[in-house]
Amino acid sequence: MTENFVAVTAANCPMEHRSAALEQIASVAQEAKAAGASRVSYGVTLSGLNPGALVFIQFFESLSGFEGVMGAFASSTSYSKVLNLGVEVYLRNIAKLSDVAYTPKLDPRPNYLVMTKGTSSVANAEMTSMMQETTSIFAESGAQTFRFGQILTGDNPGQYLLGITYPSMAAIQNAYDALPENKAVQKVYGAIDVNMRSIIQIHGMV
Repeated sequence: MTENFVAVTAANCPMEHRSAALEQIASVAQEAKAAGASRVSYGVTLSGLNPGALVFIQFFESLSGFEGVMGAFASSTSYSKVLNLGVEVYLRNIAKLSDVAYTPKLDPRPNYLVMTKGTSSVANAEMTSMMQETTSIFAESGAQTFRFGQILTGDNPGQYLLGITYPSMAAIQNAYDALPENKAVQKVYGAIDVNMRSIIQIHGMV
């Protein structure tokens, strides 16, 4: 199944309820996949604008899949239990994924996601080409997946979104130690104004 869209949902959660919320979110993820998502991952932000927030990420072939998931959540007991734990959604962005070729490495399961967001006046096609040129440095550093797209709806329409997964914090360090010396990466940095970068610890994937 081709993944053309990603929906990123973030929510605040009282610290004392975080473990219970993650247990319920595991069930919500299974329901989302059954209702139309091709893949789901979830976790907790470790750094960035809102450390400790819950993050729920769904991939779709089409937006009809997202519609199906939202319909399923309306009657989901697990979703209601999450909200009853004091969880408050503060962001839900949908992005159209660009066609950046990257061979995923899912063994071992990714443990961390670095999500970067930014603004640019560069057109999507040109930016996608520029991002393609950077993939080798991330692959050499141990990155497991690489997805790039442009936000369609939510708080930041038109902004670019990059998500790269890693097996360990050491692999993240390897990547970011190598980036300053890479001309393709520096070209991207010169074309985009980064306004958010968060590290998310992945607690589950289905």
